Amino acid sequence: MTDVSFAISDGVVRNDDVMVADFIDTALDALPLIAIKEIVDSGGVCFFLLGLFSENNLLCDFSATGLSRMASHGMGLKLDFYGGEGP
Repeated sequence: MTDVSFAISDGVVRNDDVMVADFIDTALDALPLIAIKEIVDSGGVCFFLLGLFSENNLLCDFSATGLSRMASHGMGLKLDFYGGEGP
């Protein structure tokens, strides 16, 4: 099995600087979506992995446009939540 990864950011992207939905839309613009669709259509699997850190409660807003773009190219969405101590 071959594993292909694309790094979209070089480090932490603060929610104060860009909203999660906007970040996903920008990231999708940078990906080779046609090639990804071909990989998925040939039996491969592709997902968008997003790591989210917060020391408090976190609300993520995903736009229907971004989710639709991922789905139309056969991409799933995985979220990795991590942060500080719980209550």
